[in-house]
Amino acid sequence: MLTVLACFVVFLAFAGLMATGRLSALLALPAMALAVALVCKVPLADVMHQVIQEGVGRLSGAMITTMIGAILAQVMTKFGIGHKLVRWAAEFSGDNPFVLAMGLLLVTAVLFSSMGGLGAVIMVGSVVLPVLLSVGLPGPAAAGVLLFGISLGGMFNLANWKLFMEVLQVPQAEIQAFVGPFSLVFAVVAALFVYVQGSPEDRRRGFGALAMVVGLVAAGALWWWRGPALPWPTDALAAALPLVQGTGAALLVLSWWQRRLRPDDDVPLVALLTPVLPLFCVLVLKMDIVPAFLVGILHGVMATWKPGRVNAATQAIFEGIQAVVPVLVLMMGIGMVLSAMMHPVVSAQFGPVLAKATPSHALTYVAGFGLAAPLSLYRGPLNLFGLGSGLAALILATGQLPGAAVMGMLQSVGQVQGVCDPTNTANVWIANQVGSSPARLMRQTLPWAWLAALLGLVLSAARYLA
Repeated sequence: MLTVLACFVVFLAFAGLMATGRLSALLALPAMALAVALVCKVPLADVMHQVIQEGVGRLSGAMITTMIGAILAQVMTKFGIGHKLVRWAAEFSGDNPFVLAMGLLLVTAVLFSSMGGLGAVIMVGSVVLPVLLSVGLPGPAAAGVLLFGISLGGMFNLANWKLFMEVLQVPQAEIQAFVGPFSLVFAVVAALFVYVQGSPEDRRRGFGALAMVVGLVAAGALWWWRGPALPWPTDALAAALPLVQGTGAALLVLSWWQRRLRPDDDVPLVALLTPVLPLFCVLVLKMDIVPAFLVGILHGVMATWKPGRVNAATQAIFEGIQAVVPVLVLMMGIGMVLSAMMHPVVSAQFGPVLAKATPSHALTYVAGFGLAAPLSLYRGPLNLFGLGSGLAALILATGQLPGAAVMGMLQSVGQVQGVCDPTNTANVWIANQVGSSPARLMRQTLPWAWLAALLGLVLSAARYLA
């Protein structure tokens, strides 16, 4: 018992160091893995081999997926695809502030299903925020559109899926089945936040659009909830897929040939399919994630073809990988934490304690993790990219919760971190752009993100613990 208490002290110490900014997660996670292993008296040979040697490569699949996804994000940024999509959405959303906000929230989500990082936030936010502020939307609402859109897109980010699959050993079909209805519920909460933040006149004009959003989302959630995975492809769609694939490839080749003959600086409409193409390949064509990303990269390069594009694509590869080096190092630390926590010596000591503390009943699951949702902030114990990786490994080792329920929990409470965490570089930049502060922005968005987390926990409990 003393060893367990000592490990909890280690947890709290590293959490405090990260929360106060005295130690980055890049250094804190591997240091914590080694500290826990040593406190639990893991043999030194196992520390060297299992925790360090095997730990740094434990999430190699997720790391490769992250690199390929970063290259796709760089292609979309360098070739103007993301900027064009945001501009196109703003032009066609009309002058109703709420309708415009919902259109840009959807576009932001689509972009961040393939993109990530502060550079992408600045690229999208530099267009989205001025447009929203220019139509009279208050600063908190404009910031909320961007923050909720980024988190909504992150739910469908295939690199994130791969991380959940490797850490929690959850099949992709279960992630799809949960993310689908939860994303729709999350979208309603985001819409309500923007609606409430608006002026009385904006709320009057936007009420019909809000009712339509809620109705469509409710219908979509019921449809998505019908099976363990997306209910497609149906027989008719499956039969039509070869025709769709052939037509798409032919149009892409024709577009590429036309741009070779007559180079044009404008981004063609067909290029706007780039961010959703990987998702289409995974969900509909049942492709693996890495090949789906490669299809998106190829499409983005060919659809925007002009002289010198090969050299630009090569540069995008280098810059994309360079942009995610900190994330790759962070994943090495997460892998070390997982290896340390799942070592038989460590799990044997933590297992009995966590088995009693882990809420395994649906009601205690929702209440317990719901109240603890803010612990996902500051790289806390409910943040998969922080201390949560170790906690998730220990919970799985107890057998009290299935991996899918742990995934649903982390997906739900993770939205609090994604939207509200004042230590996120994206939140700092966005707050500065709307004339606020990260802490104030957190206070304004936390109740809504917390509500979304509770609803996500209800969905997860209904699916995995009922």
